Amino acid sequence: MLRYLVISISILALAACSSMPSGPKFQGVSVTPRPSESVLYVYRPNAYYGMAVTYSILLNDKKIADLGNDGYFPLAVEPGHYSIRPDTDGIDHPYEFDAESGETVFLRLKVNRKPALCFCTSLEFEQVDKSVAVGELAATRKETERVYGYSTRNTAHNNVVK
Repeated sequence: MLRYLVISISILALAACSSMPSGPKFQGVSVTPRPSESVLYVYRPNAYYGMAVTYSILLNDKKIADLGNDGYFPLAVEPGHYSIRPDTDGIDHPYEFDAESGETVFLRLKVNRKPALCFCTSLEFEQVDKSVAVGELAATRKETERVYGYSTRNTAHNNVVK
């Protein structure tokens, strides 16, 4: 019985490690928007719920990344109206926002827990003030291998999502 417990804990630990971003730690807001675009910093602070799960992120129903626990990525977009949401088998709430030229937007993935008999949870994004976001981003790592639709080099400007 003890052997099965050790094996189970080892499998969970390996799964949690594989969901962690492999890029460098956040060093500050390094991508500034060009006049014709907006830069999004999309991040997921450390949370116990779903720790070992990597969530697909959809922007206007297009998969742009897989985001692990304690992960972030910058993304340049054209000005306009956007909808962002995680893609899970559960209840996903899209967050709608307008990106304006020259602005930087910080979007945090949060867990909504509803204490009820069903133990219902859902995930959704919320826009966060820069001062709060930078503090939370300090504990995150950049997603470098699981970001799609734009180049993952040091800048978000290499590819603009339309």
